Amino acid sequence: MSQALERLLAMIYTDSAALERFLADPITEALGAGCTKEEAARLEAPDASGLRLAHQSFHRKRTLKHALSSKVWWRWLMGR
Repeated sequence: MSQALERLLAMIYTDSAALERFLADPITEALGAGCTKEEAARLEAPDASGLRLAHQSFHRKRTLKHALSSKVWWRWLMGR
């Protein structure tokens, strides 16, 4: 897997607007991200529900991680 494809996947897993752009026109988005024509062709018919599920899962994990780190920081600050 190329670095361009890895960056594209990371972007669509973490950015709602990028995900929707990709689902609307996957080949153009893949080529615009620097993927090869072969990689773009393999992405022609994405699993929209699977990508949205992955996107939501990453969002929940980031939100939870942020909430937990904030609570730990606050407890440490308050001496608990």
